[in-house]
Amino acid sequence: LPAMESLLPEVKAHSVTLPQQLQNEKIKHDDILEVRTRNAVVPLISRLPTEIFLNILLQYQLITRPAIQRWPLSYQWMVIMQVCHAWRNASVDFPLLWTHIVLPCPRKLIKVLLKRSQDAFLTVLLDPFASKPTGPDALNSVLSQAHRIQEFSLTIAEPWLIDHFKAFLESGAPFLRKLSVSSYVSAEISNVLQGGAVSPFQRLA
Repeated sequence: LPAMESLLPEVKAHSVTLPQQLQNEKIKHDDILEVRTRNAVVPLISRLPTEIFLNILLQYQLITRPAIQRWPLSYQWMVIMQVCHAWRNASVDFPLLWTHIVLPCPRKLIKVLLKRSQDAFLTVLLDPFASKPTGPDALNSVLSQAHRIQEFSLTIAEPWLIDHFKAFLESGAPFLRKLSVSSYVSAEISNVLQGGAVSPFQRLA
């Protein structure tokens, strides 16, 4: 009996720690089960590394871009952001997705594009056949970023566009590499180009 009594403290200590050990094992089991369940229901594409997913999304944006650039067709790729929060968050934080600006489009969208593109180079296109022409305020907000416009396509359909185009050229546009401009009065274009300091570009149409 004395020998058994000497074991009582050890038995009591074990009886105290046993429930905690069982609880820990249950937590581990639940964690493993949660991971297995999540992996079983989450699509493979959602398990891709973010960089690979963004490259896929960038390619999707390019192949869904219509031949005739105009709002809202040029932005139909944005529907993919409605798939889930993870895809939306990854898209919002990827500047290269937001560098293609087609005017006219809602002013709210212009602000979003300029903000989310951060410091990335921009491609700007003015749709001359839009039912609602681009207004001066909308164009000014985009041309205020002339220092990062790399491609610019413009059809001068209204007289006020001449002054804005001239101001754009005089701003320097240091990274302009592609300029496509046409007008109903070709002489006006010649006068602007002869009078303004045009940055180097690869193609003038």
